[in-house]
Amino acid sequence: MLPFGNKGTRLAPDPTPVRHFIATILLFLASTAPARSDDPAPDSLSATAEWIALSPDSSALWVEGVAPDGHITLELKVADDTTVIAARETIASESHFSSLLRPTRLPHASYTVEITSGRDVLRIPVTHGTEEQRARYAALELAWFGEAFEQALSLTRELNRVHEDHLQKRDRETWDAWSREWKRRHDEMKKSLEKFRLARVVLARAPDYYQLVSSLCFAKTLHELYAAELGYREGELGGGETAEWAVALDEQFEVFQERRQPPSPADFDRWVKELGSEDCGVRERATRGLARAGEAARAAMEAESANPDPEVAARLAELIRRLETAK
Repeated sequence: MLPFGNKGTRLAPDPTPVRHFIATILLFLASTAPARSDDPAPDSLSATAEWIALSPDSSALWVEGVAPDGHITLELKVADDTTVIAARETIASESHFSSLLRPTRLPHASYTVEITSGRDVLRIPVTHGTEEQRARYAALELAWFGEAFEQALSLTRELNRVHEDHLQKRDRETWDAWSREWKRRHDEMKKSLEKFRLARVVLARAPDYYQLVSSLCFAKTLHELYAAELGYREGELGGGETAEWAVALDEQFEVFQERRQPPSPADFDRWVKELGSEDCGVRERATRGLARAGEAARAAMEAESANPDPEVAARLAELIRRLETAK
């Protein structure tokens, strides 16, 4: 089970990209956990614990589980020791509890989470790993992320392509046939992510993992939104609301990709050229890339500031103006 969240309804898209991303994360967190409201109250205590990264130099332990409603105490201890390095009190509500333990130091590699609910006490062993272990694992994880990211990107771009194609052809039968195959591939990708998560034994690049999973959840929501519009409009798909979600998802993937491999001067030059593309989507992606690069791309932008293409010149002028304003 992935950490965070409870069962909820789809979030409506927001006009700003930042809020789009927040909505994506919330939607992912809400959609990955099973419903609890109809479950019988548990008569025993059970929980899972998983390290997550709060920053490159800070990690925390997410603990989530089921217990009879009431007071819960959580303590993170050094394994085979009574030393408590982090503690938290919380409440089990509707048979569920969750909490974040944030130790200020992690002097050892092995720990125990001790959870107390009434007379029940549950102890969960957790391993944070040595620096050497984390570095070795990070190399393997980074390679896997590269492959998984490309699969996620391919799924989402194909979804957007078919959506645009349907806007022109209005062929509901073709959409339905394609939709079933897309869902199958999406589910396979999600299972791969879950299998990989369960194999994680030390903390390594956790933020990237959660961003990738939330991106896939976003893609699934986008697909459902397209399908809902098809039904609502009897096969005539609208474009305004779904287009906003598609742009936000594109931006999320772009940022994720740049975190894995920072853009180079060659990328800056390519983006400048793409400002004159006939494809509006390509122009917008190039503009966003240059805007994120900021000062690093200034030389490439200034070199083409007098470009004869008015579209290119206008976009570069605006990007350079923003750099000057930010000083």
